[in-house]
Amino acid sequence: MLPPIPHGVNPNFKISATEAKHLKLYKAIVGITVSKWTSASDLVKSALDSNCNDKTYDKFKATFSTISDRFVQQPDLIRFSKRLVKYMDLKTTRDNYNDTFAELALEKKLEKEEERLRKRIKIKQTQSLCKELDAEIDHSSTAAEEDTSDIDSGSSSISPKTKDKATFIQKTIYEDAEELHNRYKQNDDLSPCERKRMCAGLSGILDTADDSYHGQKELFNTDKWDFITKHYSQFTKMFLDVKPHSNLDVLYKTWDSVYGTLSKNHSYFKARQAFNYISIQSDIDEHTFKQLQIIDFFLDTLDSKQFIINPKDATKVTEKDYESQIWIPLFTRLFNIKNNNIRIKSGESVPPESTKKKAEQYGTDKNIIGFKIDFRLVFDYKELEIDLASAEVSVSSANEAKERHDESKLVREAMISTEAIHHILKSQGYVYTWAIKICGLTATFSSLMYDDERMIYVNVHQFILYFPTCISELEDLKDDLEMMFKFKEDVERIGYKIEKSLKRSERKGRNVCPSPERKPAPCLFTYFTPPRNEAHRSIIPINNNTLIVQLDLILENTEKDKRIDILSFSDFFSCSLNQQSYLRSNTPLAKTLYHQNTIIYRVIRGVKGEIHSIFIYLPAHFQVLLSVVAIRESVFSILFDHLRSII
Repeated sequence: MLPPIPHGVNPNFKISATEAKHLKLYKAIVGITVSKWTSASDLVKSALDSNCNDKTYDKFKATFSTISDRFVQQPDLIRFSKRLVKYMDLKTTRDNYNDTFAELALEKKLEKEEERLRKRIKIKQTQSLCKELDAEIDHSSTAAEEDTSDIDSGSSSISPKTKDKATFIQKTIYEDAEELHNRYKQNDDLSPCERKRMCAGLSGILDTADDSYHGQKELFNTDKWDFITKHYSQFTKMFLDVKPHSNLDVLYKTWDSVYGTLSKNHSYFKARQAFNYISIQSDIDEHTFKQLQIIDFFLDTLDSKQFIINPKDATKVTEKDYESQIWIPLFTRLFNIKNNNIRIKSGESVPPESTKKKAEQYGTDKNIIGFKIDFRLVFDYKELEIDLASAEVSVSSANEAKERHDESKLVREAMISTEAIHHILKSQGYVYTWAIKICGLTATFSSLMYDDERMIYVNVHQFILYFPTCISELEDLKDDLEMMFKFKEDVERIGYKIEKSLKRSERKGRNVCPSPERKPAPCLFTYFTPPRNEAHRSIIPINNNTLIVQLDLILENTEKDKRIDILSFSDFFSCSLNQQSYLRSNTPLAKTLYHQNTIIYRVIRGVKGEIHSIFIYLPAHFQVLLSVVAIRESVFSILFDHLRSII
């Protein structure tokens, strides 16, 4: 099939920004003349220039479909747009677009790398010049400078081979997020991608599933990012390599027969007749019968839900339509096949842990509410409700701000769920929950896991499920069914492990706590934007990379027998942080003490040797075992033997 030609349409016709906003069209279409709407290269260039890298083909297709419905005063344009939508239904057209996108995206990436290299060279030249100037300066050797020198030389011993390797990624994403937060708080001028990056970085999340050029990918050079994504892609491979435990032979044979009838007659009615005949056979057991209901759901949806599958006016289809009539019914049939121990909770519910964490950040505000999630897959154990998967739904024509906001909210909620499960399970291995981003008829599945070694949460892409819109797209349904059953069994497996761990803890008569053999997940503070979205009120959670706290002392009557007591993280901050503790930079007249190259104590003394204040530096992975040192009484001394016994 050849590309359609816009007969009768002004070849210079363009969609204006105002029209695109009013009709909720894909913003990349703005400025492209109608004569170039069939040009893959022009469409791709516009998409890349608009910093839009996800599902651009489907967004252009949805835009042309909307144009064919809304521009009633231009019948020639409507006729051309309808033909263009049919042309874009072809697999060859999609493949050509994707190939062009990959090629031009690579070119843009190389250009960006060249620009980054030029900047790096300039920085090195500047640093070299500064070193030459510093060499000519005669520094005085005051006592304060000697103390500062001690601090700097001691601090360097922490970084070489252990800590830097483990916290490099963590530090990179956090420092970038801090810079973005400064801009956000002052001007609230961040782009949707930058805002998403800020929220993820401040929460200690590396999003490898986001391969866009304005995501966290741009914080690393090409080699480092490729190494990072390759490392975490092994978890995708592990998922893809696993075969479903369920016996799907009858399901596959039934589908082959039904699809044969459908291809021959092009009638959903005839196909459903064939399906009903097979499903009522006497040798079909209850378990297999429930499996087959998924096939019937696809046939019924394609037959009766065309107003959603192929809408004449895309603006009339809502998020609730996609959620309640497509995706929740599909997941309900999937998880109702056997055991039925996974419950679907819909209606923008708010997980209690989400509200609790937001209250930790904005405790003085009233009516604090956590993340509202479109629907969740939860495992119930007595009074506990444990999230195993979270899903956010948007329409296919959603703007970039909505898409990035949903993705940002989804990964942070999945992080909270993963942290909760991490503290329940006692077995070795990676702990994760699922995040499902649904855009119209496309569902993207990723897993949000905690990496013990690097002390970060990582979002890893797993697979994409395209809900079929026509008979030709049903050809690959068997592959989709296999992925769906893999996902189902994986979620049920996590639920089973949680149940087993909780029962074991009950039998032993103790509370659930982290196993001593495994590193506990850090008590990270998930970042939430401020209530009512008032950027100037935004608060950065405790630094996930290194906690720096200064405790000021009011010293009178020196007593040598006073000491530092070890309290829990929550106890200290709930009673003391706002009253007597605050962040502080380096101070002269300081003597630095080290314990196992891990925890730094800086004792600030006056001229006569009296203690003014104590700085405590705690790496993130010690925030559970030893979170903070709380000061009691009036004068204190550091007892390393006591600390060593705690650690």
